[in-house]
Amino acid sequence: MRGFIQQRACIAENNQDALGPALLYFGCRDYESDFLYADELRKWENLGAVQLRPAFSRRGPWETGGEKGHKYTHERMWEEREEIRDLFRQGAKIFVCGSASKLAKSTNEVTKRIWRAAFPDKSEEDAQQWLESIREVRYASDVFD
Repeated sequence: MRGFIQQRACIAENNQDALGPALLYFGCRDYESDFLYADELRKWENLGAVQLRPAFSRRGPWETGGEKGHKYTHERMWEEREEIRDLFRQGAKIFVCGSASKLAKSTNEVTKRIWRAAFPDKSEEDAQQWLESIREVRYASDVFD
């Protein structure tokens, strides 16, 4: 995932208009000790290569007067569901990073909920089929145990 964003940063340095939107949702426990590559990621965000969407389950920057807090990635995604829906309609991609044991399942579920909110006549099965059809193309996850 880091290499992919690094490539987008190189493109952004040369021609920022060449990139479409990319959201990076990821979760970790502690803002100060677990936010790996924070400086590098922020630099790439400033270049327009990616939009960072972190969630911190134990301690986040909001505790020191920073941004509004999100404990879990799926909660942040649901809160930002209208933006996600609009970006998907425009062809955007979402990248989700974090723990496989909980994060992968919860983000899959919230992504389907977002889709179903946009298409209330669709079933859970329809949502699952839709998610499978975009996996690895427009919805990519980089999860670990």
